[in-house]
Amino acid sequence: MTIHQMQAEILRLKQKQNVCILAHSYQAREILEIADFTGDSFQLSLKAASAPQSRMLLCGVRFMAETVKILSPEKQVLLANGAAGCPMAEQMDKALIRQVKERYPDYTVVAYINTTAELKTLCDVCVTSSSAVDICRKLPDKRILFIPDCNLGDYVAKQVPDKEFKLLSGGCPIHARVHAVQSAESSFIIGTEVSIVEHLSYQCPDKRFYPLSKNLICPNMKLTSLPDVYRALQGGGEEIHLDKETLCKARVCIDRMLELG
Repeated sequence: MTIHQMQAEILRLKQKQNVCILAHSYQAREILEIADFTGDSFQLSLKAASAPQSRMLLCGVRFMAETVKILSPEKQVLLANGAAGCPMAEQMDKALIRQVKERYPDYTVVAYINTTAELKTLCDVCVTSSSAVDICRKLPDKRILFIPDCNLGDYVAKQVPDKEFKLLSGGCPIHARVHAVQSAESSFIIGTEVSIVEHLSYQCPDKRFYPLSKNLICPNMKLTSLPDVYRALQGGGEEIHLDKETLCKARVCIDRMLELG
């Protein structure tokens, strides 16, 4: 079966089974082409919540599928490749954060959206990379414990100097941000995951994009293949299950983010 034949069959199956395919921007081009929605992790969870389909198929990593489930608990959520995790999201657990909270009880816990559902149950508010500064400014609290990405936390702390930040050693070895579409420049060095170079080349064919390093590859994102998506529609993939307590507690920090953001 060729790529185009497999894509056609995926499109047929998702229509027949009332499935919405969500693909993170780091996915391969052939996956983005058959997705109903593409974007970053939180954008996908919002799209899933408003989508009419009852089944969601996430092409990305586990914490993203968990966030989809938190915002759409009544829907079936499948992760195309169950082995796709996220080192940043999984590097801190509840035991560690409980200890830190006991040490700094008067600090508001702000979590980057790239965290597990379990960890979100201990957080006061979530943020995305684009909303972190604004939300931290709006918080009435003067002391903030920012997890897990210390690089993003350090950036936010410099933008909000009137508040005191505590950062833990954590973060993604690959992740960075880039905005090139609206720029008047013609050439760009891209310092994020190399798949973005390919996607930007399609989006802006008149511009040239160069990877900062060929080693900037997220292996977990690359675990998901087009055959994984095909198999998930044939009974494969992994269904995401979260207990009621986790769903309720993890939802609190996301709702706070929506309230402030």
